[in-house]
Amino acid sequence: MARLPLTVYLPRVELAKLEALARGAGMARSAFAGEAIRAKLVNITSAQTSVDDQLNFLSAAVEELISHQPNAEAIRSRLADHFAQPNQPGNERNIQCQNL
Repeated sequence: MARLPLTVYLPRVELAKLEALARGAGMARSAFAGEAIRAKLVNITSAQTSVDDQLNFLSAAVEELISHQPNAEAIRSRLADHFAQPNQPGNERNIQCQNL
């Protein structure tokens, strides 16, 4: 599993609390923060996550995949056009909705 960097900006008071907790656990600040984040993510069940959270996660995953493509900007542009005008007539890739 790839480990990717994460930057978090905290107010000075919260950073001091994080440093105290990490010191108490005998860990580096970044290691302690990483463990805390992983523990929180493991404890979140799918019932607790909202549709918005799931869409945000999916969007971030798609952006990560796109960012590694040589033509990333063209892909982003096509996606933006597609989502700005979903299911337009004449686009054979889209499925037209039927009235029930």
